[in-house]
Amino acid sequence: MISQARRNELSHSMSRRMAALSREEKRALARQGAEAFWATRRRTWQERFFEKVQYDLVSGCLLWTGARDRLGYGRFGLTLSRVIRAHQVAYNIEYGPVPGGLELDHLCRNPSCVNPRHLEAVTHQENNRRGRSFWREKLTCAKGHEFDGLIRSATGHLRRICHKCHRENSRRWKRKRDAEKDTRVS
Repeated sequence: MISQARRNELSHSMSRRMAALSREEKRALARQGAEAFWATRRRTWQERFFEKVQYDLVSGCLLWTGARDRLGYGRFGLTLSRVIRAHQVAYNIEYGPVPGGLELDHLCRNPSCVNPRHLEAVTHQENNRRGRSFWREKLTCAKGHEFDGLIRSATGHLRRICHKCHRENSRRWKRKRDAEKDTRVS
């Protein structure tokens, strides 16, 4: 037995489907019956995938027009329970599965691009090295001074610094340390 809530839900989804039909399609629906008509309207996942792709003449990218995640990568539902990134689907169609231990890098630097010719399977380290980074592109410190030096951090990594701010911070730290020493001695 179907609950009233489920009936309402089915009725609502059916009315949305009906609203999208043309007059000829509605006539065909009346002639054939609902089951036969909707069976002819089912699309394969490949048809659904390529409906959401648009070609960009300038860049040569195949842009994903469907749903995207917060980073801009396309999201595609293969089934109701399996959603994966759209560029991975495109790569699988063209070249097969991504080899183990590798991930896809967008050579065009556009996360919504699903053109398999713009994708390359690389290691995680190589993908990070190639990628755009906010910190790598940043040219000035928080106070607007240009980064003009490198120092080794406590973790052993090199990091860019502004000598002016670094000098100020070192002096402030030394004054604070000396003040704490004086209070301990007294």
